[in-house]
Parts: sequence; C-alpha cells; structure tokens
Amino acid sequence: MLEGNNGSGKSTLLKILAAALRPDNFQTITIRGETNYPSLNYRANIAFLSHTPMLYLDLSAEENLRFTASIHHQSCSPANLSKIFRRVNLEKRRSDLVRTFSRGMLQRLAICQLLVTDANIFLMDEPFSGLDRNSSGILIEIIRELQSLGKTLLITTHDPTALTGIVQRSFRLLHGKLEENNI
Repeated sequence: MLEGNNGSGKSTLLKILAAALRPDNFQTITIRGETNYPSLNYRANIAFLSHTPMLYLDLSAEENLRFTASIHHQSCSPANLSKIFRRVNLEKRRSDLVRTFSRGMLQRLAICQLLVTDANIFLMDEPFSGLDRNSSGILIEIIRELQSLGKTLLITTHDPTALTGIVQRSFRLLHGKLEENNI
C-alpha cells in the first residue's frame, strides 16, 4: 500500500511504473527483472487502474474489455467475459456504451480491465473511488484473489482502513521519498 498527502506524487509514481508517463530523469526502473523500460514485455507484465478510469466512452463495456485484452495479447472468450461482468454486477450493461455509465459503474468496468490481463503486477490508484459498500467488498475479494495467485499489487489510498488485514507492506510518500510504515 502506498499512502501520501494530496499532491505527494503517488499517482505520478504509479503512472511512471505503468509506463503511462515518462519520468523526467531516472537511472533504471526494474520490475521483476525487466529493465528494458518501457518495452512491450515490461508493459505486458503490468495492469494499471488509474484514478481516472481509462475507458473509451463511445465503445460498449464489452468492446472496452476486448480492446484491453488485445493490448495485453490476451483473448477473451464470451464465457470469461460473462463471468467477469457478473462478478462486478455489470452483466446487463455489457453492451451499453460506456458514456451512459455512472461513476461507480465506470470504476467497476475499470476493475474488469484488470481481470482480462495476465499481468503479474497490478498498480491501483485509489481503486475504491466511486464505489459503494457492495462494490468495495467485491474489489477486496478481487485483491485477495490476486494476492493468492502470487500477483504483486501496489495500491494507493487515502483510507488505509479499507485494506486492513490485506496489506503486507505499507509505504508513505513524503517529500519525494518512500518511507516504510509499520503494519
């Protein structure tokens, strides 16, 4: 878990790690032995849930997931997509254009994007934003499942209590430096 005040650089750090933003100056970024930043192999290992969902509003929910899967070189069977949509209570809206979705629905669809990848590293920037209690519970289940599969997760949050009992290590970003917190 990564904590920090507003403006401390949490989102920027995750964007850099996800290769969604190029750092101004760096020596080397190494993730799971991959140092060829930001090669296709590097990017294929990472699933990124941005604070602002990265969705195409004029595509359907299903089209968005198929696109995400394709850029991660994954295929999505109709059965797998149905399972993912059911999991986040979007099955009835899978054919609807994303621009018709509420904020919470957009966030749940963005969470679905994580599930169509075969990434080893999951970067989540404020993943509970816009979620109601039920949807937050679903996200907690997904986080626990990813952990049980040996995936690496880095999650930013303003509410560390949401991850009580889940977090293995906690860091705070303060004045551009990472400090490890005691759990």
